[in-house]
Amino acid sequence: RYRTSDDTFDGQVYIGAYKWNSISISPDSKDAYVIDWSASGRIAHIDLQTMTLISPIWYGANLFQYPHGGCVNQTNDTLYVTGQTGNYIYKVPVGDPASAVQISMETGQPPITTSASLNIHEITFSPDFSKYFITCQTTNEVRVIKTANDSLLAIIPVGLYPQEMSISKTTNYLFVSCPEDTITFPGLRGSVAVIDYSTNTLVTKLFTGFQPHGLIVDDVKHMVYVVNRNVTSQGPAPHHTGYCGGRNGYLTTIDIATLQLLKNTNGGDKRIELSVDPYSIAIR
Repeated sequence: RYRTSDDTFDGQVYIGAYKWNSISISPDSKDAYVIDWSASGRIAHIDLQTMTLISPIWYGANLFQYPHGGCVNQTNDTLYVTGQTGNYIYKVPVGDPASAVQISMETGQPPITTSASLNIHEITFSPDFSKYFITCQTTNEVRVIKTANDSLLAIIPVGLYPQEMSISKTTNYLFVSCPEDTITFPGLRGSVAVIDYSTNTLVTKLFTGFQPHGLIVDDVKHMVYVVNRNVTSQGPAPHHTGYCGGRNGYLTTIDIATLQLLKNTNGGDKRIELSVDPYSIAIR
């Protein structure tokens, strides 16, 4: 844990050597759930105030299979976790994680595990927690689910291989990265879908750079910051050579008011070159 005031180290907790992939923080910022992306996944529940492991690491045979994304409901009593090898999510009671259940995201279909299924990557709630959104990387869509009964509200086609999401609370926009989209912008690779989450409709798709993945909304400055992995050789050649093996990626910025990228004085997209394969981003 680090302080945002001066970036100094402030505490740590050891949770074991597993394939820890993502962190979900409760709405009251008191708890964190760290997800192990593996065939028999684990979830570590951490008290962020004392930096201690609240309970033993949750895991079990066939309980969490390749879990990835997670988010906590408004009442802080249920963790929602995606499974990347099926058509379902997990609903995990925080007080009794062993009673977690699989909930199918396909109407009329039971939970199934197959590589040809939805393969749900990420999940996030609407600001009022009345619905949640999931990215389905096999079917290239965002599904909108009603929180009260986990029923399907809408299916929104987006670009190929949708991954991460970030929500603007001031404009009703949901931004979705689709790093492997080669269809929307021919000759390029990647897109960011903009969804109006008040109407569950697609507004537009933007080319922010080659293979966008992590993105974050800044509602104070009315910007969206996108990190573009640029792993493919089709992307722009980096200006600098990094110490790490591979190609440098870069950051671009969406102006929420215009839904256009910020431009340089010469009219080109404003880019900030980063190190090799930038994958995620956060702001303070």
